[in-house]
Amino acid sequence: VDLIVTKTVNSTVANVTDLIEYKIVVVNAGPCDATGVNVTENLSPFVKLHKAQTGVGYYDNSTNIWYIGDLSVDKPVVLTLTVQIIANGTVENSVSVTSRENDTNKSNNNGSSDNVTSLPVVDISISKVVNVTVVNVTDLIEYTITVKNNGPSNATGVNVFDKLALKLEFVSFASSRPGITYDSNSGN
Repeated sequence: VDLIVTKTVNSTVANVTDLIEYKIVVVNAGPCDATGVNVTENLSPFVKLHKAQTGVGYYDNSTNIWYIGDLSVDKPVVLTLTVQIIANGTVENSVSVTSRENDTNKSNNNGSSDNVTSLPVVDISISKVVNVTVVNVTDLIEYTITVKNNGPSNATGVNVFDKLALKLEFVSFASSRPGITYDSNSGN
C-alpha cells in the first residue's frame, strides 16, 4: 500500500473565538487495498474541537484518532474538523496515517496545514462615577474610573484618557494596580 495524507485549513488568520475548518484527505495509491487505516490528529492546544464530520469510519475526539478501517485503492476519504480558536498565537497542526500493511512510501504518511495566526480579542469596558453631585467651591470631588477587560484575551497597552474640566484642579491620583500613572496636564 501507499497511503497519502494531506491537510488544509480554510483560513490562515483568525481571531480568538473564531471557528476554522481543517480538511484531511487520505488516499491509498495501491497497489492493494489497505486495512486498519488510522489517522492520528495532533490538534494544537490553541484550539478545541467543535465538530468532526466524515463519511467513512469515525473520529474519536478523546484520542484524536480517525478510525477509517479498510481503504480501497484510489478511493479518497475526507475528515472535516471544525475547531474553535481559544488562545492567541501560532496554531500549528499535523496528521499522520498508518495501516496494518507495510507502506511502500512513508514520505507521504504525514501532513500539516498552513499555520494559523490567531489574533487576540479583547472587550474593554470603562465606567466613571463621582462621589458627589452637588459641591461648593473648594470642595473635594472624587472620581472613580474602573477599566475592565472582559476578554477572552489579555489586553496590552491599554490607555485611558480623562482630561479634567477647566473649573477643576487636580489634587491626587491613586490606582489599585502598581505602575499605573496619571498626567493631569494631558489627561493620560
